[in-house]
Amino acid sequence: MADRLEWFDVVIPAGTPIAAPVTIPMVFPDGEVTEIDVKVLDGPSGLVGFQIMAGGSQYVPRTLGAFVRPNDDYFTWPMANAINSGSWGLIGYNLDIWDHNIQVGFQVNDRGLSQSATQAGVGTSSSVAFAAATAVQSAAFAATDPLSPDSLIASVDPAALDILASQQEPSPETGALSDAGTS
Repeated sequence: MADRLEWFDVVIPAGTPIAAPVTIPMVFPDGEVTEIDVKVLDGPSGLVGFQIMAGGSQYVPRTLGAFVRPNDDYFTWPMANAINSGSWGLIGYNLDIWDHNIQVGFQVNDRGLSQSATQAGVGTSSSVAFAAATAVQSAAFAATDPLSPDSLIASVDPAALDILASQQEPSPETGALSDAGTS
């Protein structure tokens, strides 16, 4: 059983062509997606299709450019090694004259909790389990953001920085720039 369920009711508007499908973001807090569940009531009859996107790329179905065309269906896709950013979406078309609803559920395990911490509630007080699961671990050094400007600059090879610095000034061979031929 997952730690939480993220559930989305997605409406695909009537008259949405295949060539210009609608994109609906499904964003939730980070976590390990263990399963995707999709429920579609009776009605679309092959006139509605959808793809589930993960991080901006088609994830379900895996066949590039293909759409799932449901009618009175409940799909379950167990996941292994799915993205854990919580950045998902649904792309869909609807050739019918009626709007159609697709319900999408994500079963998600929270990241950063050990297996024992997530199961610590059995036989213990919930406050003790909560305190153990949310305790801040002290570190000998401050964690740095790997995408901060300082970290990114520090990751560049110094030889590359020298090359970039040398390209900022015109070389003696090319001389000064002129605006000849621009009028």
